[in-house]
Amino acid sequence: MTGRTELVDLTRDDCLRLLGARVLGRVVFTASAMPAVQPVSYLLHGDEVVFRVADSDSLSTATHHAVVGFHVDDIDPITHVGWSVLGVGQAYEVTDIDSRSLSVAGSASHTVAVPLQELTGQRVQLGVAAARTEDAHPTATTNSQVVVQGSRPHSVRFHSSAPDRGDGDERPLESE
Repeated sequence: MTGRTELVDLTRDDCLRLLGARVLGRVVFTASAMPAVQPVSYLLHGDEVVFRVADSDSLSTATHHAVVGFHVDDIDPITHVGWSVLGVGQAYEVTDIDSRSLSVAGSASHTVAVPLQELTGQRVQLGVAAARTEDAHPTATTNSQVVVQGSRPHSVRFHSSAPDRGDGDERPLESE
């Protein structure tokens, strides 16, 4: 896809709606004074993201009253259109048994909640000029070309670090 994309800011309500529609996100935290990211299954409970961690997990100690980030996105790999949401808040362990701790998937021993004190997001969409000339539904053809309706075909070449086998097959994928 050669179309230009643009970022459009999302409202807090849009961000919460998108977070509520997903179940897998990434916790951004500090481990041994270095940035770290760990995927987690989660649920959105009001304005809080809730997930479970194990005792031995580095995320368990890193989220004990620490400020963490929480990131979720959905970007189409072909069109590069989608959205990204980032929340920031001070994590805490949920100690009372309530709907937050009972509803989160997983068998880990601690339930952690992150109140989303800061919440930002962007929608990645085709720019106005690109949207006029390109359709967002490409189709692959059998001769290694991607055809986007309303634009010229884009050839795909394969390259390999292995010696030439003489059969014309070169890998991995690289777009021209």
